[in-house]
Amino acid sequence: MQHFRDLETQVREGELLHFSILRRRSRAEWTEKGEACTRYFFATLKAKQSNEKMLILQGGENQEVRDEELILKQVSNYYKELYSQPKIMKTEKKKQGEVLTLVDQLVSDEDNRRLMTIPDTAELDEIVTEWVSVWKSSN
Repeated sequence: MQHFRDLETQVREGELLHFSILRRRSRAEWTEKGEACTRYFFATLKAKQSNEKMLILQGGENQEVRDEELILKQVSNYYKELYSQPKIMKTEKKKQGEVLTLVDQLVSDEDNRRLMTIPDTAELDEIVTEWVSVWKSSN
């Protein structure tokens, strides 16, 4: 029985040595071939980047811009203007004006007067009582 255990130990040690040798060999191969792969990788990356590059930009007055720095400047200026504070403010004021126009059309003078008056205690009691009954019926 002891002889069997000794053989098993020797087989495990042999396997560990074999795997260690294979690991070192694969690292050496990777290092050797890695240089060729790296050159290939960077060549492929460069080709992909050149395909994704913006070469021509149509300017605001239908002019073509081909210079890379001018293209970057035009794009930067476009977004600065698009998201600038005054432009946003104009848009917001326009929307507010549209909403107020709709409110004026939908709310009569009588409705507006009732909305602007401060409710008295009796009205508040009535509203609270109604809310409590609605709340109780929903639970």
